[in-house]
Amino acid sequence: MQLQPLLRLGRQPRMQSVIGLPVPLMLRPNKRWFHASVCVNARLRAAAASLSTHLASPTLMAPSSAPDTSASTNTSTQRNSDSEEDEALLIESLPAGVTLPFYRPYLALRDALDAPSTPNTTTPALLATGLRALAHQTATRADATLLADALARWHKHPRALPHDAADNALLARAVAGSGAWDVLLGLALNPHRYGVYLPRGVIAEGMAHFAREVVQATEGESVEAPLDHLYMAFALLVSMHVEPGVEAYTPLVVAGAYGPSGAESEAWKRAIVSYREALFLGLQFPRDVHDAVVAKWIQLGEFKKAVGVVEAQRGNVHPRLVVEAHLMNGELVKAVGALSVSLKEEVGSAAERWTPTEQVYAILLAELEEKDKGLFTKASEMIGGTKQ
Repeated sequence: MQLQPLLRLGRQPRMQSVIGLPVPLMLRPNKRWFHASVCVNARLRAAAASLSTHLASPTLMAPSSAPDTSASTNTSTQRNSDSEEDEALLIESLPAGVTLPFYRPYLALRDALDAPSTPNTTTPALLATGLRALAHQTATRADATLLADALARWHKHPRALPHDAADNALLARAVAGSGAWDVLLGLALNPHRYGVYLPRGVIAEGMAHFAREVVQATEGESVEAPLDHLYMAFALLVSMHVEPGVEAYTPLVVAGAYGPSGAESEAWKRAIVSYREALFLGLQFPRDVHDAVVAKWIQLGEFKKAVGVVEAQRGNVHPRLVVEAHLMNGELVKAVGALSVSLKEEVGSAAERWTPTEQVYAILLAELEEKDKGLFTKASEMIGGTKQ
């Protein structure tokens, strides 16, 4: 067994918060937990000291010419016992959510980064490749949080440790792969601390992730955090002197339109501002984005505004929504006029968030039967013909 790992384990593990700063003692769970932690670290230090004495003994440093088989067996047995004990101590000190394959190299790299450095010595091998090796072991959100801590130490190290565009890409893949997109966003928003700069493609993936979190939130669930992260990612693009295009505005609009219901929803308020801003800038949204806005206006009972989008984006709104917008706005002739096209065109997965098609057609026929028998007969034949 080597001395360095145990000496490393002898250091008291530092609890880290989400932003990578030590958690104050007053925030730790209870005195019993603190007492257990102290005991664990005391045993770790004792194990390290014992091994240091054992390795420095004359017997080990200058073995006799006639090997003693029994002594060798006893030494091997003792080492295995020590190894098992050290493994148990390491597992006992493992922070919640952190994986063991990540925690081992993290502790080694942390101690190497904290060790005193002299200008004339060569850079240790661990400081040349340790960060990349650690990134490959990142598997959970807790791992990603500790990776951010290691990255901060790496970036402020007095040596000019390697960190280039390839490393940025590797770190981005590692953190994103663990699902900790908010941690990755935090790294990118503080380049002076972490030295991480993300390419546009990674930022776009992050925005799509945050938009899905908003859309998939259950009724009553807070979307404040993912919504803020979504707009922070958008601001990150602007800070990089990148002119936002359709791909940047689309998740902002769709998240608000298909997100929490209600006209007072913060997500929708931001979405409609972003939608109008993009149109003012001359951006051309795909049909799916206009569909989301029209569907939201219909859901909110703002039928005139829904028709306004339909007419402004003539031909770039799904015919099924065109029928519903005109129907709910009392324009039965226009609704029937769009019906023939609507019946021929399939709807996509987004239609799951629209009013059910059968319900829309039922309301249309009921209105026509009461107000216009001729249009009722025409619409009935069209709808009945598609069902046969």
